[in-house]
Amino acid sequence: MLFIIGEQTVTRILDEKTFHCPVCARAQPSQRFVETSFFTLFSIRILPLRNLADYNQCSSCGNAFHPSGSDEPSYLGGVRRVLAYILVGFDKSDHRHSVQQIFVKLCNRPFKPDEIDREVSIIERGEEDVFRFLKDTAYRANIRGKQQIIEAAFLMTHVCCEIQHEDRVRINLIGSALGVSLEFVAAVIDRVRAESYYGIRRNLIVQ
Repeated sequence: MLFIIGEQTVTRILDEKTFHCPVCARAQPSQRFVETSFFTLFSIRILPLRNLADYNQCSSCGNAFHPSGSDEPSYLGGVRRVLAYILVGFDKSDHRHSVQQIFVKLCNRPFKPDEIDREVSIIERGEEDVFRFLKDTAYRANIRGKQQIIEAAFLMTHVCCEIQHEDRVRINLIGSALGVSLEFVAAVIDRVRAESYYGIRRNLIVQ
């Protein structure tokens, strides 16, 4: 007998309430989402395997927040970390203005110099594995937040170099850590290109 087994992700809404959204700066309705992976047999859900995400989402701005409350969307830490990771990886300390420009463009808020210094220090000292950090971030982020983290990684790479195969692999690994498919990463990159890189200029030095 042939058994068709697999895995399926199911998103549930646990509750709905009103909260003070830091982005909207006023009381807004929100929903708590939980994403769970199920073992399936013949496409029938049999057994829950693990929770993949748990976050509150503002019904107005669409940003995700930690269920226990936060003064900023949960994806922002991931954007900060990948920008610093790529900056350090290319040894482009002179490109910090581009880091700030990308952050403002994607997140509509400043990335302060002391915040950049702190993130760069974490990367340089190897205090925390970047991909482990992104997996933890993904647990509190919705698909929109994951998209913005990938956009940040792609834009920062675009600023630093002519993108080669190994650079694209790095961006794919970031997407994998966030729990999204290669097809999703490719669609995000295509979108950024279609939007003319959101006006972010390159800093390549011509020899």
